Amino acid sequence: MTSLNHLMHPRNPYKFAPPDFTQLAAAYPELRKHCIYKNNRVAINFRSDDAVRELTRAILHKDFGLNVSLPKGSLVPRVPQKLNYLLWVEDILLLNNIEDDVCAIDIGTGASCIYSLLGATLKKWKFIGSDVDKSSLKSASENVENNNLSSFISLFHVRKDDMLLDLVHENSEVQFTFCMCNPPFFEGTEADQRFQFSSTDGGYANNASSENVQGNDDRSNNKHGPPGRPNSKTVAKSNELSIEGGEVAFVNRIIDDSTWLQKSIKMFRFYTTMLGKKTSLSAISHRLSEIRDICFNFASLNQGKTKRWVVVWSYQQDLFIHDDTQNDNDFIFQLPGVFSSTKETSLGWIENQLKQRKIEIFHKGSHFLRCEAFRYTWNKSFLKREAYEQANAENIDSKFDDEPPTKRARTLMVDASVNVKLGSFEGKDSLTDHGNFVDCTRTQVQGSPEKANCEAWFPTELRPIVRFTVYQSPSSKTKFFFMFEEGAKDRLGHLVTFLHNTARQHLSKLA
Repeated sequence: MTSLNHLMHPRNPYKFAPPDFTQLAAAYPELRKHCIYKNNRVAINFRSDDAVRELTRAILHKDFGLNVSLPKGSLVPRVPQKLNYLLWVEDILLLNNIEDDVCAIDIGTGASCIYSLLGATLKKWKFIGSDVDKSSLKSASENVENNNLSSFISLFHVRKDDMLLDLVHENSEVQFTFCMCNPPFFEGTEADQRFQFSSTDGGYANNASSENVQGNDDRSNNKHGPPGRPNSKTVAKSNELSIEGGEVAFVNRIIDDSTWLQKSIKMFRFYTTMLGKKTSLSAISHRLSEIRDICFNFASLNQGKTKRWVVVWSYQQDLFIHDDTQNDNDFIFQLPGVFSSTKETSLGWIENQLKQRKIEIFHKGSHFLRCEAFRYTWNKSFLKREAYEQANAENIDSKFDDEPPTKRARTLMVDASVNVKLGSFEGKDSLTDHGNFVDCTRTQVQGSPEKANCEAWFPTELRPIVRFTVYQSPSSKTKFFFMFEEGAKDRLGHLVTFLHNTARQHLSKLA
């Protein structure tokens, strides 16, 4: 896997200027102990947890003026990746002109308290950090005090299952702006399979590869170490790596708390969290898509050979959560030229086009539409049939009127009986006709009509063929992002093409 550094956030200082190990080794003796000279340059021994810890401490001190203690046995943060997350959150704040009185909750702040320290130092944001581990909170508290940031950062011990509700209740006088979180990625014994408990390191540790000298933390493209394990040394406490239900269950609990808080005057402007697995995206997307009065968006964070994802959701209809960066689930739609001779807005034009295609708009904001379609009304066969029916509406009725009564009677009279067993079965989808027709047997009894016994499965609820959100670009009133949420992604691509062709036809008529 090639490096993803070129995809780092554009304001990340390490995108074009990675840490200079030679300068760091010269300035920090503790780090120099873990350096090796390889291919005429200084490299870090990433097999050692001590080396990774000292490198992080050196970077935080040299580049940000932070004096941070990273206790042995606790997870060591990767600074460039943490900066990507913070800068992405800042993008959302900038899009919505939120500059003053920014206050956030850092869920699971950890022993390093890294997000709060960087956010308070670089952006002057206020943070309330929470954690279930008292020893981690003790270390985090020392880091806050050692850097004179007590006026910006407060720390709280919380129950295992509490995400936001208790913190909001204890800080009822605070109006929170957002929350952020780096949840445990793994589920149950999954951490035990990927990591081993190390009494030497004081926590769970993986076996790192000696070939890595750049700090690779990719969990899926390791050619040297055991499958599924990161190349660089990772040491962490069990609660930092795994939780019952994994990161999906963890994030779902944050979503549950947000649904309670959205009815309160203490409602957050928006909620965010990181995701460590691409497989979690569909599960979280499906969970959020079930909440009607919500808008959400995904983005990717890239650093080294590691790819992570972040999700943001909000209950405020006037909040921009999508910038001009195209994400993996986006289709871009650009209205060409002057598309209307009326005062109709570009978003209004799209809304009317969607309604004409019988697409339901179930949530509407100032710059977005949340939609779902239950029929494929923009494909060629449907459009041809629709045009034919409109052009021959009167002829169709007269055609049936001219038919002889006997012929029509013979057509409508069918002598048959069918026994159908209805039920539910996971994996059967009546919308795509996949797996519906399971078994059909015919029996002929002398002197009676032919009987057919059919067994079929139908879903217990009707699911849309595609659910999506249309976001208007913050910088252009004629540029839109169609974000796929659920269903058939290719159908959404066809819809965007259909709208583009419709807009061009409309423009040509005006000309």
